[in-house]
Amino acid sequence: MSQTPYVSPMGGPGTPSGRVRLEVIGEAWNYYSKNFVPWILAGLIYLFVVGAIFFICYGLIFAILGTMLESAGGLAIFLTSGMIMAGFAIAMAAGAVIMGGATRMALNEIRGIKAEVGMVFSETGRIGDLIIAQLIIGIVGTFGMMCCYIPGFIWYGLTLLTVPLIIDRKMSALDAIKTSIETMKSQLGMATITYVVLSIIAGFCSILTLPLYFLGVTGVYKDMIGLADGGPVAAPMAPAAPVTEAPAAPAAPEAPAEPAAPVEPEAPADPAPPTDEAPPSDEPNP
Repeated sequence: MSQTPYVSPMGGPGTPSGRVRLEVIGEAWNYYSKNFVPWILAGLIYLFVVGAIFFICYGLIFAILGTMLESAGGLAIFLTSGMIMAGFAIAMAAGAVIMGGATRMALNEIRGIKAEVGMVFSETGRIGDLIIAQLIIGIVGTFGMMCCYIPGFIWYGLTLLTVPLIIDRKMSALDAIKTSIETMKSQLGMATITYVVLSIIAGFCSILTLPLYFLGVTGVYKDMIGLADGGPVAAPMAPAAPVTEAPAAPAAPEAPAEPAAPVEPEAPADPAPPTDEAPPSDEPNP
């Protein structure tokens, strides 16, 4: 599968800042709004695949319960429990693959590589670590949520970087969880708040807003750890400021023309001096 490069809005070094910023949500929106079609399709694929698995499994469960419960109650309950677990495992595997692919899409967007919908299934080779990580995080998080929610939110905030570490750094599930906790514990409060805000946004309208969760989490990963290759990242494009032309400076008034100097009248010509010649006579010569 080819990764089509495109001109990123801006470029800069991917130097981690070592702090969690809520601004990553706005940056995630800027990435998403410039290339939203593949992300919406990825959300549709996720909901369709996971939803189809649950629909098939639960349809079979109700069919078994309807036909076997009266004749073989214990066996029906056993088979039903087994199918529930199998359906949950299949759905988790499919969700883990798509989650890994969506993280790869987000990493590519930050690197300046245009995300494509085919990347959703690009991380099948990491499916084992992704499933193990989701099981550990999910089990511990469930117990935490049962204790007045706060411990669960804290746990999910501490493990926020697990999936990007598995995808970008090729870590195992356990190493990724430990690295995420060690990295995020210095930013415990902001990590928890960021997780809660991203989760609320993602749950508001899953198809349209779920991509913001992956882009936001990957943005936190970039800030706290940095990209694996340390290469340039494409900064999100901020809305362009309106260009206002400066008013033209008024033209300087022209200096008034200097009045013309008065013309002096010409002096009268001097009369011709008298001559000694006699005036011509009018008499005829004899």
